[in-house]
Amino acid sequence: MGVVPLIAAGISPNFRDARGRTALHWAAHYGREDMVIALIKLGVAAGAVDDPTAAFPGGQTAADLASSGGHKGIAGYLAELDLTAHLQSLAINNNALDNILAGLEAEKDFESAAQELFL
Repeated sequence: MGVVPLIAAGISPNFRDARGRTALHWAAHYGREDMVIALIKLGVAAGAVDDPTAAFPGGQTAADLASSGGHKGIAGYLAELDLTAHLQSLAINNNALDNILAGLEAEKDFESAAQELFL
């Protein structure tokens, strides 16, 4: 069964099973490249981790499962997507921080100029 009927039925592509795994985890684990690509196109998070276990207290990503199953190409693809998304979020956060700092500096300059006018 493909992912399209599930999505059409209203099931989220990010749905998690009892182990905390998404469809992307399972597709990567079984080396289903076509399904991995379809899920990524739907916007699922490549870096989502499943539930922690004694062996993997931090959980495992779909890339981890693909790698352990011998699907190195899928593992590399998913790891790169996750890293790229993480770097983009850092850039967005840095831009927002730069905007806040610039706004604070402008406010400080305005207050200084206002004080000079009224002194």
